Amino acid sequence: MTPWQRYQIDSQLKSSLRSTFQDPSTCDDLEQIRKYVSQLCVIKESYQVRFGYVPSLIYTLIAKYNRRQNEIIGFVFRDTYCLP
Repeated sequence: MTPWQRYQIDSQLKSSLRSTFQDPSTCDDLEQIRKYVSQLCVIKESYQVRFGYVPSLIYTLIAKYNRRQNEIIGFVFRDTYCLP
């Protein structure tokens, strides 16, 4: 695969994800985050099968959603189990 083809795939993916997924930093619903991560995993597998190439943007988004999920779980734990 040429660098130009990778660039085209990356650009297409970026515009597609921008319209489909909410920014991880503004996402406050754990179920929504889990849904996004599972959808991104499906997209990752699809790209691997179709192109033999997975854009790093997919891995970056999965990491950001996982980090946001861990933050929310930490807040819930603190608010539930820690004394004021």
